[in-house]
Amino acid sequence: CGDQNIGFLLEPLLHGKGTPLDRAKAMVRDYLRMGIKPDVWKLEGLTKASEWKKLAKIVKAPMIVLGRGQSKAEVERWVVEAAKSGVVDGFAIGRTIFMGPLLDYTKKKCTRAQAVDRIAKNYLHFVNLWHKTAIK
Repeated sequence: CGDQNIGFLLEPLLHGKGTPLDRAKAMVRDYLRMGIKPDVWKLEGLTKASEWKKLAKIVKAPMIVLGRGQSKAEVERWVVEAAKSGVVDGFAIGRTIFMGPLLDYTKKKCTRAQAVDRIAKNYLHFVNLWHKTAIK
């Protein structure tokens, strides 16, 4: 990507012991030591705005929150703290938004139109949550 002047997003998934912040910091440092410097980091949610601020000092690139298919309540916490931090640029939480309606549609528990409507409402819920809590 660097040779071709193409930016890229990196979505590393955290594993191992320690707090989510400790794991994220270690993982980011490992990638940076290897010379891997993404243009955008897509990272698992942290539970405090202050943790995002600490991570931003290491990352030194835009960050977005991933949902990793977690529950709506868990991802809401992550989105709120990321928005409050002032250092996170957004979110990409696809499965949290569309998986339930999509599964219901494939099981014929709802129509296509109902699934589309639920997905749209889920997405707008998170957009509104972000805007309500983001530092202006």
